[in-house]
Amino acid sequence: MELEIRDEHVVRFPCWAWQRVFCEDYLATNQEEYETWIRESRAAIPDEDTWPLPQPWRLRLEGSWERLFSPELPIVDWDKASCWSRTPCVEAVLEQLRLADVRHVTLFTGSFHYDDRGKSVS
Repeated sequence: MELEIRDEHVVRFPCWAWQRVFCEDYLATNQEEYETWIRESRAAIPDEDTWPLPQPWRLRLEGSWERLFSPELPIVDWDKASCWSRTPCVEAVLEQLRLADVRHVTLFTGSFHYDDRGKSVS
């Protein structure tokens, strides 16, 4: 789908940051803060497979996710070993998709591509 949506109806955030939240990892703004989280949480919860985290660790973890909406969040991952640190990538989310926002639709199923009339094209 090709969309045309007004900026005020879209929330954008860095892909790397969304990946941290999606994977239920701590969203730190820098490596030092992340290493501190790891060190302190593992000292308090030695089994890293413990889930859900006990309080207050769960609350701290979820609180870090609120940074996802911070304009100060770097566009690329601070972790240089991450694939997200090489190229800027932005996720966009909208609350509601309205038919008026749709400019063009290309139909496809699997590896087949269809034209606007639903006919298969190469």
